[in-house]
Amino acid sequence: MPPKPRVTTDMVLALINQGLSPTEAAKALGESKQLINYHLSKANYKSPVRVAQENIPWKDISPEHKHTEPFNRVLNHLEYVATGGRRMSKTKRQRLRQWYDRLKRFEVVLVHDPNIPPSPGMKAGGWDYVPRLPEDDDLIIRVNKYATMSDEAYELFRLPDENKWPEVV
Repeated sequence: MPPKPRVTTDMVLALINQGLSPTEAAKALGESKQLINYHLSKANYKSPVRVAQENIPWKDISPEHKHTEPFNRVLNHLEYVATGGRRMSKTKRQRLRQWYDRLKRFEVVLVHDPNIPPSPGMKAGGWDYVPRLPEDDDLIIRVNKYATMSDEAYELFRLPDENKWPEVV
């Protein structure tokens, strides 16, 4: 039996750029996920989801504000924008679609302010849905003194056109 060809960083990146996950690339190459991650790290590769999450505009968000439904929807939105919904569970896609519908139907945006008290029945505050203003444009969040927006964040935090919302099949 001939020896296995040596896996290179270029081979790994080629598979990842074709849309394979690190686990799928490892299986395709007959190697461990750790070896694939080593090559990705060596190449300074960041997944599209990680790049999107690095553009979260709230830098000093407290842990209790991170473990909330609004923040989870923001994370779902970023994952969806970064991947087109590939490998997102049906539940995540469904919740995200319902969230988009709520934002559009009620013409609201999500605002983060650590001084917002919890709503009745909620453990943590920090979030609220407020009426959309003209300066919100088509963003899903309100830009305020707590949100530091990069140029990329302005693109990432746009409400997708309704025909591009997640499909729930």
